[in-house]
Amino acid sequence: MKIFITVLIFTLISFSSLTWSEEIFETVSNINHLFNQKQFEEITKNYSFNSLLSNKDEFYKIGFDFPYIFTISYFAGKNYQKSIETSYYIFFPEKYRVSEIRFFNFLLMKEFERAISEIKNIKNDFDFFNSLVYFSKNDITNGMENLRKYFQSDEIKKNYFIEALLIDYTISFRKENLDFLLEEIKKNSLIEKNFEKKLEKIDSKGSNSAFNDFIEYKKIISGSKTKEETRQLLTKLIKKTSSQIIKNLASYEIQKN
Repeated sequence: MKIFITVLIFTLISFSSLTWSEEIFETVSNINHLFNQKQFEEITKNYSFNSLLSNKDEFYKIGFDFPYIFTISYFAGKNYQKSIETSYYIFFPEKYRVSEIRFFNFLLMKEFERAISEIKNIKNDFDFFNSLVYFSKNDITNGMENLRKYFQSDEIKKNYFIEALLIDYTISFRKENLDFLLEEIKKNSLIEKNFEKKLEKIDSKGSNSAFNDFIEYKKIISGSKTKEETRQLLTKLIKKTSSQIIKNLASYEIQKN
């Protein structure tokens, strides 16, 4: 039975030729019926928040190929069903094709693992991730309000907000979210420097102009250009930037168009 379940889940996630139809979306949204919920609950009792998220093997025992947000949302709300729904709301807001979903998992998995393992204040960090849930459901007002509160907390290291920028923008490409986040970055030069350092740390080569490249990328995709012009500008940006994250974002945007 366990083998059958594993094969079924792997099939749903792996076939890049599938279209993310309503039927598949409903199936995966209710995929908790395929898991052994008792086993999941037992693991969450035996492992702490940080140790669980920093141990990839234990995570896969819980949710196979689910993104880390699944476990985060469980700890935040202690609700198994809602954790699964939240996970898919965030990663599949527009019902992307499965191949694109796999791209998001690949791009974000390491960043989630690194950022979450460094968390020092879990209570406030829940506010951080819950705000992403608001964003994913298009509740921009509540999402912004939560993130403003997060900014005002003296207990939080503001560089963690960079994850919100990268995660939210990479997933949803929503202009309202990005404009707000960029404005917050401009208000605090330290955050801007942290953003640049963050990209340098992530990239193998590093870049002193990573932040400016990101701003240029944002302007390209939000401008009123033809698809062909957008592709040409993004191609130039890919050649120019040394930021692997920006290369990934630009490449994905080209594929999407």
